Amino acid sequence: MAEKKEEVLKTLEVGQLVKGVVKNITTFGAFVDLGGVDGLLHKTDMAWKRIHHPSEIVELGDEIEVQVIAIDIETEKISLGLKQKTSDPWENVEEKYPIGSRVSGDVVNIVNYGVFVQLEEAVEGLIHVSEMAWTRRNVAPSRIVSKGDEIEAIVLEISKEDKRISLGIKQLQPNPWEILEQKYPVGTKITGRIRNLTNFGAFVEIEEGIDGLIHTSDLSWTDRGSNPQELLKEGEEVEVVVLQIDASERRVSLGLKQTQPDPWDEVPEKYKVGSVVRGKIVNLTSFGAFTKLEEGIDGLIHISEIADRRIERPEEVVTVGEELDVKVINLDAKNRRIGLSLKAAQADQERASTPPEERQERPRRQRPAPIREPRQPKPIEEEETIMGALLKQEMGKNNVDNLLNSQTSEETPQDTEIPEENTNTEVAEDLDNVDTSESTENTDASEDVENTDASEDVE
Repeated sequence: MAEKKEEVLKTLEVGQLVKGVVKNITTFGAFVDLGGVDGLLHKTDMAWKRIHHPSEIVELGDEIEVQVIAIDIETEKISLGLKQKTSDPWENVEEKYPIGSRVSGDVVNIVNYGVFVQLEEAVEGLIHVSEMAWTRRNVAPSRIVSKGDEIEAIVLEISKEDKRISLGIKQLQPNPWEILEQKYPVGTKITGRIRNLTNFGAFVEIEEGIDGLIHTSDLSWTDRGSNPQELLKEGEEVEVVVLQIDASERRVSLGLKQTQPDPWDEVPEKYKVGSVVRGKIVNLTSFGAFTKLEEGIDGLIHISEIADRRIERPEEVVTVGEELDVKVINLDAKNRRIGLSLKAAQADQERASTPPEERQERPRRQRPAPIREPRQPKPIEEEETIMGALLKQEMGKNNVDNLLNSQTSEETPQDTEIPEENTNTEVAEDLDNVDTSESTENTDASEDVENTDASEDVE
């Protein structure tokens, strides 16, 4: 038996065609008796196409012709192939199925990520779920095609090495996003169904598979903090305006408020600066009072414009819900702001109700001038002679001052004209007398000093 196996092994060569009988089938292949030695026909070598079990190709007892693809003398293992008898269909697949060409085939398998289509024996292509529809995202492939259907597709990509062909069926139809801008130009009014509501807006189905978004800022002209759930309901139809289309990003911006005229367009004419209008207090803040002039049009009375006196809070003068006349003092239509004044409106009403002859201009408030303490003149220091110092000690400073003042007033009488010559003479004499008196004073002072020293010695 061993001799016969050895003889058979010596006669076999790689690439040689031999006949044998299928003697055993397993999940991974079939064993074929070649006349004293067994060879393995693996299921991957039974056919170029994909098979799940060897029984799909061979049965027990079948006499088949196979090709020797490998021999291991030491282990006495022989690998056989059945598909190698024919040429590989993937050899010229790029010439048979060029990219962009339209092909047809049968749906042989459906998985959650796509569909396998058999183009010919052993050649299959995959239609990924993303290539099945332009607009229907994350749709189950089984809802579009069924197993066994014969369908057409477009060749998108080929990988000969990996034996993969990518197919698409949505390419058989024009891309609706490419013609959306022509179909719905910006400014077009369309009717759609509310498909979904979120905290940032509402999605509206324009046509099957194409949704547009109404952002919260485009829900209402007047209510900036609009809640989509309060204004809209899922399933209802609404009329919207196309604001923007981005085909590359597959986004459509829609507007609901744009279907109605903007009330602020008429504000500059209705609420001119200087006019007095009626309003209702709707909200109070630390800096003022918001006043509703009409639906969607509010103005602000700043706290400094509420009263002609200083107030700490608007609640001191006005309350929510109160209706009153206010004067328009500022208007910014671009930024949608209106400045109002209550005190100015009241001042106008007072002037209008007062007769002209009784009108008096209200005195302007004047701030009291700051009280400044008068500057105290610095005392003039007098130069005193030694004689004057002694006199002050004896008689007191006030008596000396009074004496000097009285002498000055007596020597210089008012309303008396003195001739220049006599004046000069008298001045000269006075100067001589002053010099003499000073020398005398000095002499007396020296004597007093000596007496003082003597008295101190006696003591």
